[in-house]
Amino acid sequence: MPLFLHELIIFLQMSTLSRPAWDTYWATSLAVVVTWLYFAFKSQQNPQETKRNLRTSSFLLAHTIYILYLILIAKPENIFRALDLPINTPPDSIKALLVQRSEFGDVPKNLELLLERLGSFDMRLLYVRSEFCLLHRSQTFDT
Repeated sequence: MPLFLHELIIFLQMSTLSRPAWDTYWATSLAVVVTWLYFAFKSQQNPQETKRNLRTSSFLLAHTIYILYLILIAKPENIFRALDLPINTPPDSIKALLVQRSEFGDVPKNLELLLERLGSFDMRLLYVRSEFCLLHRSQTFDT
């Protein structure tokens, strides 16, 4: 594969990472809201029970829309954004920068483990895209 083609692919992947998925968010939210409206007002038997169920389902609808926002739009915090570094920064350079900025001159063990796991570019993409940051939290993750 020619070098320029490889760089173009990486550029396209990075531009996809930096652009929020608003169209996906709105389409999914619309589908959830329309479905909620259908089932919320489909049958109204007992007005007291319907009012309570409507309150509960409204809360669940708001929570679902918020979770969709967190998954699709909000950018998760990661080491590259926190240190304002590009994603292709080598782990050794990141570690040197962390040692420089730390007050004790040492990097915590969990950050060392994270930096070891960020050795491959695929793991970096997974880390940047993942809201739940499995690479950082899991101590038993095998690469």
